Amino acid sequence: MMIQKVQKNLMQGGWHSADFIMQDNPPIQNFISSFKNLLPDIFINQMGIDPRLKNIKIINMWSVINSKNTFNTKHNHPNCYFSAAYYVKTNEKSGHIKFFEPKEVKTMYSPTFSKLDEFSTNAVRIKPEEGKLLLFPSYLYHAVEENLTNEDRIVISFNLDIK
Repeated sequence: MMIQKVQKNLMQGGWHSADFIMQDNPPIQNFISSFKNLLPDIFINQMGIDPRLKNIKIINMWSVINSKNTFNTKHNHPNCYFSAAYYVKTNEKSGHIKFFEPKEVKTMYSPTFSKLDEFSTNAVRIKPEEGKLLLFPSYLYHAVEENLTNEDRIVISFNLDIK
């Protein structure tokens, strides 16, 4: 697999692979088959997406490696419905993923809250867990905090379309 350095405006250090070739690639196909049959249930029964939208397609897939002191800046994934991160290797201090409130703060009113929780804060931090798949709407801006360890943080990410 060819690894290439990504634009400095998204990754601050670290490495980002080129998109994987998914067809006729047994390791990638095995990885996809380990979760693909769970997606309709998640989308339809847990997220409430119209059950007629059953054609779920992975548009592209890549890997990101964050070594010590590297991180990913705030970004989103346009031209798809959902994105995912599968945590191959991570630990407590290798960098949480942080999701940001999608409202445009400058144009939307927001009351003052007496208590901040997942419903009232402008950002939510999620601790990555090795072997877990995190699925989220692609429009959500997100960032990955700095890896403070000497071990690489390795993630396989992909974008999904639903028709």
